[in-house]
Amino acid sequence: MDKVRNLAKSKNPDHPWLKMSDEEILKSAGLWEKDFSSGIQGYNLAGVLLFGKDDVIRSCCPGYITDALYRVENLDRYDDRLQVTTNLIEAYDLLMEFVAKHTSDKFCLINNISTSIRGIISREVIGNILVHRDYSSAYLAKVIIEKDWMRTENWCI
Repeated sequence: MDKVRNLAKSKNPDHPWLKMSDEEILKSAGLWEKDFSSGIQGYNLAGVLLFGKDDVIRSCCPGYITDALYRVENLDRYDDRLQVTTNLIEAYDLLMEFVAKHTSDKFCLINNISTSIRGIISREVIGNILVHRDYSSAYLAKVIIEKDWMRTENWCI
């Protein structure tokens, strides 16, 4: 939750989450709900995927794996691989690090400011593959880095 507060603070130094308890943040984000048919309160699937421990995520979504492959020399298999099964906040960081490790970041000026094109593209690709997937499906979402390009496989997109 500290990471979430820091992200919120970086966007808005007066963000309301900075003064809330963990439980209040989860409720305000719609991640803690009451099941009106049973009367039980708890985390919904989005809450589990965002903040859950790996074993809890695995019990709720046994097929959840995001596969990151670097394939330049060994085109039939891969040169490096990362299988991500952790919560989405940690998964985002792990996948961004994998892309940064295996791609170059050429110099680019936008509005006279040095800008990381790799960062812009990576945020979009990684964010989309994590958000736009069917977590009830065992189909692996993939980020594949090849010699001249990066692509994804996700049957939901």
